Amino acid sequence: MVSHSGLRTGLFGPSTPAFSARSSTTNLKSRPPLGRKSLVLACGQTYQTVSKKGTLLVEEYFYGFDRTRKHQLQSVTKSVASILTGIALQQGLLSSVDESVASFYPELAAEQDWDDRKRRMTIKHLLTMTSGFEGNAWRDKNATASAMYASPDWIKFAVSRSVVAEPGRRFAYNGACLMVLSGILERASEMPVQDFAAQYLFTPLGIEDVTWRKSPSGSAYLGAGLWLKPRDLAKIGQLFLNKGHWQNQLPNHG
Repeated sequence: MVSHSGLRTGLFGPSTPAFSARSSTTNLKSRPPLGRKSLVLACGQTYQTVSKKGTLLVEEYFYGFDRTRKHQLQSVTKSVASILTGIALQQGLLSSVDESVASFYPELAAEQDWDDRKRRMTIKHLLTMTSGFEGNAWRDKNATASAMYASPDWIKFAVSRSVVAEPGRRFAYNGACLMVLSGILERASEMPVQDFAAQYLFTPLGIEDVTWRKSPSGSAYLGAGLWLKPRDLAKIGQLFLNKGHWQNQLPNHG
């Protein structure tokens, strides 16, 4: 089952006719060249959209999904985490991505007797998956985020993991790192990270229908916990393509 859009649609609503409805077996070579450097492609197992300069050119849904349903973004959520970090930097809530993780969790650093390597860990290391924390989801999915889900305190679980490599030296895919970042953004902004995202990212982009996977304490998981509609995901892609500008201006981040 494939649902199609037969309209060329602005990200805020329909405009002029474009491609006619096509099946999922369409020969993409038959479509006119679109200029790949200006395209935003948002796709998953149940949807695909292609937009250019804020205009939606292709929109298809599969397996009973349609444009009204939100989709879990999985690790694309991490890209949203990087945007939120940039907003926090712009607002002066963070001074640099080189700020230490320990500076945001002084009580846990003292309680858990963090070693020197852990104290050298920075926000940048969390964003780049080079924290040095034990666990690599590519080798053992239960070693990181899956184990975190079973914990009563996700942030404390993530922060308390042992460091097995010097931060910045080795890449290891560890989604729990982004729960540490959730806590940092909450402590820096003094508000739940999902509220921070709504106020300073989603609302300026006109994104209203958002769902988060949250910890037992109510903190949104920035590693894979975001659900959005594909058209709204395309807006975020356009924001990246426009180098942070939206509708020819920088969104007001406060």
